[in-house]
Amino acid sequence: MTNPLGDAPAPQGMKPWIRVVLGLSLAVNLLIIGLVLGAVLRFGGPGANRPPPTGVSLIRALPSDDRRALRDHLHEILPPPADRLGEARDLAAPLMATPFDPAALEAVVQEQAATRSAFQDALQQAWLDHVMTMDDADKAAYAKRLLELAEHGRPPKGPPDSDD
Repeated sequence: MTNPLGDAPAPQGMKPWIRVVLGLSLAVNLLIIGLVLGAVLRFGGPGANRPPPTGVSLIRALPSDDRRALRDHLHEILPPPADRLGEARDLAAPLMATPFDPAALEAVVQEQAATRSAFQDALQQAWLDHVMTMDDADKAAYAKRLLELAEHGRPPKGPPDSDD
């Protein structure tokens, strides 16, 4: 086979054994990537066991029935939370206004902060009321779960009142 542009021969195709080696190399690389991604999805990536914020831990360490009761109580005493799209629209309106009115934006931010603060206060009081009804054994088990969350970023395995 000759090159139409000159007298140098045209390059020949890749040898079959090289294709097999490259194919196997690609397969091994895809297998390794799949194993790594599977492990990350199953066990979490770096920082996956980082403890949640204390407020989240206070709720997460409660037994599921207690969390449900606390949530139901909050739904009774608080108006339904504003939807996120509504809050974003409330913030977007003064940001897009021409001329820009910083006082209008500040009023929206202050109103949303007051709503979050009222929710936080109600949640804190409901949590305190609930903890005050616990007997000593329940409080000790709850404290153990809180410490487990703080140390390992996850609650202990098994039922919340087990002594694993």
